[in-house]
This record gives sequence, C-alpha cells and structure tokens, in this order.
Amino acid sequence: MDVHEFQRAAITALQTSVDWQAQIAERLGVELRTVLLWIDNEEVPKWADDKISEIIGKLEKTPWPRDEWLIGDALAEDGTRREYIMRMRYPRFVARIVICELNGEPQLEELPADVHSGFTYMVDEETVLCEVVWIDQVLDVEASKWLGAAAAALARDGDDLVEDDASVH
Repeated sequence: MDVHEFQRAAITALQTSVDWQAQIAERLGVELRTVLLWIDNEEVPKWADDKISEIIGKLEKTPWPRDEWLIGDALAEDGTRREYIMRMRYPRFVARIVICELNGEPQLEELPADVHSGFTYMVDEETVLCEVVWIDQVLDVEASKWLGAAAAALARDGDDLVEDDASVH
C-alpha cells in the first residue's frame, strides 16, 4: 500500500484522524518515529499493511470505512422476496428475518423457512433470525451476542421489533 492508502486505512482502523500517526504506531507496536519514517520515505512494510487490515476487521484490504449492517430484501428464483440482515464488519454473517405465527411456525408467505435448525434467534414473539450463515468463524458462545446485536440493529432501523426476551436456540 502506498502512503496515502496507509493514512486512509489507519484512520479507518482508528476511526479518527486526530493524532493518527502516534495512535497507529502504538497499535502496530512501533515507535512514532518509525511511522513518520515510513511516511517520509513513502514505504510502508507489508506486515504493517497486513496488521492494519486485521485491525479493520479482516476485510479485504480497502482503506475506506464499512457500514456495520445491511438490511434488505432478496428476490428468490420463484419471485418471492425474503428479508435478510448482514453484518458487514468482522465477524461477518447473514441471517434471514422470518415473521412467525404465534405458534412459532413461519407465516405462509415466509415459506420455505428453517426456523428450527442451526442458530436461531427469537427477536420477539413473532420475529426470528434464522438460516444464519457465518462468513467469519465465531465461537458458539458468541453467536448470541452477535445475533442480539443484529436484533438491536433491526430495532434501530425503525421496525417494531423488540429486543426483550430474545434468546438463541
């Protein structure tokens, strides 16, 4: 990466441009003068490039910030729409949003939907996150935390979803 890409990537990783050279030096485990030397010589070592990419969240090595959540519909081959939420930062995953009847089974227009196997997360009494695909590996004990964060993102998105009494099965 060139010096300009290094600066953009460092600011992205730190989420601030204030004193970024000193802060990225600390995160990389080098002296500030080392970072300043890289900038002056316009040479950033490959290991620093790799480390910044890891700090950003193990995404591809792009020097711009990523949004955290993507919520939207997908069009199935048969023309039906399905709703999904995707975490776009590490750990990345995609979960289907399914509306269920009070008995816990998917509403007719949601079929087919697998709300019983794999990771499922009850957002509220009628909404389930299911059919979860983990792009990045996550410990099973952390799945609840990340699916809960997805439920909170849905609530912030303006849906009438409630995070109370949510659980992973």
